[in-house]
Amino acid sequence: KTFFKGIRVFIWARLKKLDLVKKYGEYVIITGATDGIGLEFAKRFAERGHSLFIIGRNPVKLESTKREIEKLLQPGKKVNTFVADLSTTDLNVYKKIESELQPLKERIGILFNNAGYFASDPDRFANLKEEDTLNTVNVNVTSVLMLTKIVLPLLVENKKGLILNTGSLASIYPTPFFNVYGASKTFVEYFGESIAYEYKDVNIEVQTLTPSMIETKMTEWSSARRSFLVPNAKQYVDAAFATIGRTSLTTGFWTHGIQYFVFVRILPAFIYKFLSYQSVKLTKR
Repeated sequence: KTFFKGIRVFIWARLKKLDLVKKYGEYVIITGATDGIGLEFAKRFAERGHSLFIIGRNPVKLESTKREIEKLLQPGKKVNTFVADLSTTDLNVYKKIESELQPLKERIGILFNNAGYFASDPDRFANLKEEDTLNTVNVNVTSVLMLTKIVLPLLVENKKGLILNTGSLASIYPTPFFNVYGASKTFVEYFGESIAYEYKDVNIEVQTLTPSMIETKMTEWSSARRSFLVPNAKQYVDAAFATIGRTSLTTGFWTHGIQYFVFVRILPAFIYKFLSYQSVKLTKR
């Protein structure tokens, strides 16, 4: 069963492309799109005929990203931007986002909760800075809740839509040194599964991506470099984009899928924890 799912998600999906605009709607709301996989996903959505609403905290990078993506848009499509720091606990920020989305509500098809926060170095919990701990929870959990709360009713009104969340392979078991980050991504996965079941009868889909290590700014703490196990952002998105709309849970990349299978189906949890612990010890700069 797992083998055939892999064939369907990683091979067949790349051969038979879905029309995501037709299936879900024109506009993709995306967070964390100025760097890493978020930027590569935004480019791919633009190439496939979507308009985008990009949320980011850095106005300079946001404007630069907008100009870069506009070169890839199909005729009549648009890039909207909104400056917001998702580490905030200020509800007024989310009210402003909700207000900005109202004129677009009938055209919104996908919410991509991609923004993520990870402390500069994996470490024992007591050594983490309080600011990093709170930022991890606010960006990885609170923003997912609040943006889903805003967008989900609009998708229900439109009678179709997709909520796409970026999780992590670090969520499959409690992971040493990824204590807060891994727990936050476990929340994302469980939350996604819950609302997927709640809204399946109104044609709303929820999909969670659970990648392993990708060569991005978020993994600069590690000495591990690009390989068949560690793709760069473009390589990852080349594979992961084809999985959108195909399954509710996927790593998005075939070698990450093998890692998931080994960790979940073969290795006991205590061995996974030991290997994770040693891996950080060996690769941490």
